[in-house]
Amino acid sequence: DLIYERYSLWSAAGCRAASALGVPVITEVNAPLVLEQAEFRSLVCEDDARAIEAEVLARSTALAAVSRQVGDYLTAAGADPARVHVIGNAVDTGHFRPGVPAANLDIPEDAFVVGFTGSLKMWHGVDTLMEAFRVFRATEPRAHLLICGDGPKRGWIDGFVAGAGLQEAVTMAGWVDHADLPSLIARMDVATAPYPASDVHYFSPLKLYEYLAMGIPVVASNIGQTAELLAGSRAACLPPPGDSLALAGALAKLHGDPDLRATMAQAAAREGARHDWTRNASIVANIARNESAAA
Repeated sequence: DLIYERYSLWSAAGCRAASALGVPVITEVNAPLVLEQAEFRSLVCEDDARAIEAEVLARSTALAAVSRQVGDYLTAAGADPARVHVIGNAVDTGHFRPGVPAANLDIPEDAFVVGFTGSLKMWHGVDTLMEAFRVFRATEPRAHLLICGDGPKRGWIDGFVAGAGLQEAVTMAGWVDHADLPSLIARMDVATAPYPASDVHYFSPLKLYEYLAMGIPVVASNIGQTAELLAGSRAACLPPPGDSLALAGALAKLHGDPDLRATMAQAAAREGARHDWTRNASIVANIARNESAAA
């Protein structure tokens, strides 16, 4: 009845199959992949890559952009604005929810736990987080940092921890199965998304939806869809991107105000409950029905 494909570089398979079968195809676009590949990796056969992307934009029944910024990219690249729908990422709210028992970790019971989840890549701002935590820890000896994930910056983090003498204050959980992630987030008093400054912040970070659904207060950079999602929700503090001192200040503020954290936790749970994958699936199904009726 429907093909739903997550767009990947070099692939027009969904569009071609949908055309052969005579069914609609919704293509989910998570990033401007041609630009991303050229900037962060190595893009070969650029003309071919752009031709395939143009085919996907032209032949998709509809395009599901995960953020307004991705939607703007698609229309600028030639997609019909009427076929571009912004649908942010979501979460399984039956799995990520308040009240999940916290993981049993080797962290002091009275510690104030600052958390981060995600792949440790340069655009996730872990360098800003580490410096902010160093500053915060200097004034709050009970502060503890829990990092769940792995990636290219892992070695740099290990070196920073050793150089700053934070070995007893940082827990590196490494890569964890997604099914185990809720119990780790449940151990966090505050969860972070410390993105650096960027002119092309187009992400729809899964970590934010997971933090919110768990009812955890959030400290995240005031940038892109991150700010659009969180601004006005009362669930988050939004320091400037890349500002480690402002991030440290936000952590100190939340540490010193348990009532504020409780209010933010309630707001986070309310906001998180609104972003469920089942709701996204219903939106996609309605788009497909409407587009098929229009055709």
